Amino acid sequence: MSPQREQPEPCASGTLLDAQILRAQGEVRRAQHALDATGERAAALAVAATELELLRREQIE
Repeated sequence: MSPQREQPEPCASGTLLDAQILRAQGEVRRAQHALDATGERAAALAVAATELELLRREQIE
């Protein structure tokens, strides 16, 4: 779980907002990468399960 973030104080400076946007964009990229990796692992697991089922069927026949 991510550490809870402090709520930023209202600030007239765009610099703080820009930094927060960049940080959020980085978090989105990391989350997307993790999701992609999870999808790849799920696909590999599905292929392995299918291969295992085919081998079991051959063994029965």
